[in-house]
Amino acid sequence: MSARLDLRHIRKLLKKGNVRLKGNTFLLTSTKSSSRVAHAVQKHAEFYILFYQGIKALKIEKPVQEYRFHKTRRWRFDFCFVDSMLALEVEGGIWTDGRHTRGSGFIKDMEKYNQAAILGYSLLRTTPEQMQNGEAVLLIEQWFKEKDE
Repeated sequence: MSARLDLRHIRKLLKKGNVRLKGNTFLLTSTKSSSRVAHAVQKHAEFYILFYQGIKALKIEKPVQEYRFHKTRRWRFDFCFVDSMLALEVEGGIWTDGRHTRGSGFIKDMEKYNQAAILGYSLLRTTPEQMQNGEAVLLIEQWFKEKDE
């Protein structure tokens, strides 16, 4: 199972009873699920909640998660404000020699980002830490303010 979890997946786990909410932390209750899933749920659930709360407070369009923007390639943006053509990519693994920092992954990201620019998308790149501490929401707010001027 992928470590990337969206709100729909978290809600599904909650509904099945595999995960329960304690404060802002999601706890795995099923022994059948792997520790990787438990870690991903606990790690990502809170920043999704905080991110969406920040976006809601800005009173702007809601972003689409895992938005497929290219007609022939399977490229997806982590988050996309479709009407405004603003994409947000969360670049994880930057300190652990992750995909985005190794040569081949970096080149593939460049290809994806260049095609997005050709199609007219604006792209903001953030880290998971920026998603958690609110910097990503501030970047988005700044982008929308500059666009409105």
